[in-house]
Amino acid sequence: MRMMGLAWRYRWRCVVVLTLQIFILMMQIGGLSLTGLGIDFFRHHVDSGAPQPRWWFGFEPPVAWNPMSLVILIAVGILLLAVTRSLLNYLSLVSTSDLIQRRLVVELRQLAYEKLQRLSFHFFD
Repeated sequence: MRMMGLAWRYRWRCVVVLTLQIFILMMQIGGLSLTGLGIDFFRHHVDSGAPQPRWWFGFEPPVAWNPMSLVILIAVGILLLAVTRSLLNYLSLVSTSDLIQRRLVVELRQLAYEKLQRLSFHFFD
């Protein structure tokens, strides 16, 4: 409970770290979803009996686009999600280490030293 009380002092920093983690998870799921879309597209293109791939947000590519341009579009989407996830991961690591190493550990150390300073000499004997 004391640790929760200590972390509560930095609740906005904790919210930032948690929010970044949620966005990182969303980017990961989006990348996997686009990979599945690419596999479904290949499967439909190779086997005409396979079901049509379900595109995101009701997007339907124009019929005039060739399969290679759609593959490039999916690959660029996966790449953009991976780069975004990498940047968010970096920000999350910086925020987490700032919260823990620069804030919580320093304050815990300070509280422990203050407690030791208040103790009587009898305690140390």
